[in-house]
Amino acid sequence: MRIIIVGAGLSGLMAAQSCVQAGHDVIVFDKGRSVGGRLATRRVGSAVLDHGAQFFTVRDAVFQSHVDAWISAGVVGSSNYFGTSSSIYKTDIKPYQACAVDLINTVDIVEYELENPMYNHVKLGFIADDTAEEFAGPNHDRMDITNSIGVALKALQELNKKIDNL
Repeated sequence: MRIIIVGAGLSGLMAAQSCVQAGHDVIVFDKGRSVGGRLATRRVGSAVLDHGAQFFTVRDAVFQSHVDAWISAGVVGSSNYFGTSSSIYKTDIKPYQACAVDLINTVDIVEYELENPMYNHVKLGFIADDTAEEFAGPNHDRMDITNSIGVALKALQELNKKIDNL
């Protein structure tokens, strides 16, 4: 059977793949010049611009098998994929034992401006070189947003307990 699918976004492409696997002849039409829909990448000169959703969440075993194949094929980056909040992708889960308030107190919060003229306003943050691994990664070369948020939330919990005990 010949099947026409309108839209080359994630849903249209998944439908097309399922139809082809079932032995059908499929044609996919899209208004854009490339596939991807809201997950598309645009190229302007030498610049690569991703727009739309920066990540997606896998909540289904069938979709998981497709995503695993995409990662193996190198068509999906795994950093956002494994950055999910779901416990299904995490191992060795245990409570964080260090005092988050003490850890936060070791961080020097600074004001800075980026050299990039697109970001010409003052920002607040820290310098990774001088900051604990929990915030700046094992090489002290980046801001680990997930860890930073986790430590900040734990510090708030600790402070709330202290307030409750007053």
